[in-house]
Amino acid sequence: MPRTASNNKPLLTYKESSPRHQMTLLSQRLLTTLAMFQIRDFGPEAKEATLREWRMIVDEIGLEAFDGILSERIRESRSFPTIAELRARAGLGKIDQDATESNEAWEFVCRYVQKHWHPEVGRYDNAPAIPPQIDYALSQIGGLHALHDCSVEVLPRMHRDFVDAYRLATPKLENRRFA
Repeated sequence: MPRTASNNKPLLTYKESSPRHQMTLLSQRLLTTLAMFQIRDFGPEAKEATLREWRMIVDEIGLEAFDGILSERIRESRSFPTIAELRARAGLGKIDQDATESNEAWEFVCRYVQKHWHPEVGRYDNAPAIPPQIDYALSQIGGLHALHDCSVEVLPRMHRDFVDAYRLATPKLENRRFA
């Protein structure tokens, strides 16, 4: 059941509102929390980064659960809640975040093969660029052609290999940049 405001009009929940409105709700919550802790020198970059991280948590657990965790953290502490504390209370650790990110990369590649690539033509002219980390992981499983031609029996193994390569890609790419 939606919460009600002081004027008894129901507030839209996170899932019921538009993405723009969702960010407005989180932004208002951030400003309220900053005011509660009397923080005045929280710059625009810090606000943007905090909102981005809060949004990822909300995407995983929902606005009501996030609001409950944030409220509980505010009641129990004298300092502004860190992202790590909120993620821990939400049951989301680094491993969960990595798994979510690698699965999103896998979904990107699967959509890419369906929408922007053909085995006889290759990549379409209007196809988006493949990010370097995804490109590396894709090369480790044989590329778009191998993904397109794999059987249903091989797909789970290919997914696992892609995820493993994706997790390893960031350190490898950073080392190449500085070498």
